[in-house]
Amino acid sequence: MGIGYVHAVEGVPDCYHVDTGMFDEPELVSVYIYDTDRPAIIDTGLGTNHENIIDGLREVGIEPADLESILLTHVHLDHAGGAGFLVEKTGADVHVHESGKQFSEDPEGLWAGTKQAVGDQMMFYTEPKPIPE
Repeated sequence: MGIGYVHAVEGVPDCYHVDTGMFDEPELVSVYIYDTDRPAIIDTGLGTNHENIIDGLREVGIEPADLESILLTHVHLDHAGGAGFLVEKTGADVHVHESGKQFSEDPEGLWAGTKQAVGDQMMFYTEPKPIPE
């Protein structure tokens, strides 16, 4: 396994793990693809390597335009930083808890807070794109 690697999740039908390569490390954070009648991904990683997710979709037979939903567990940038990039490339709807909606639409404060929180690791992040309401 390695960065960009896609594989089926054992015991979970139609579910695939995509290694996004967070911090340039394999197997650190992942995104999940559900290849169902209504294709979805869970989380998006930092955004830095969002192309790995697009490639992963294609690898399991989903065209980016067919992705229906992006499901965010929460808005921290290691889980949701790529959502705006993926919306641009797929047109998928984003589903996030109401408490995270404002940060998704206007990530400026989240970006500033992340800079303070992660220190030197900031070099691995990319500024998130806003997600249209």
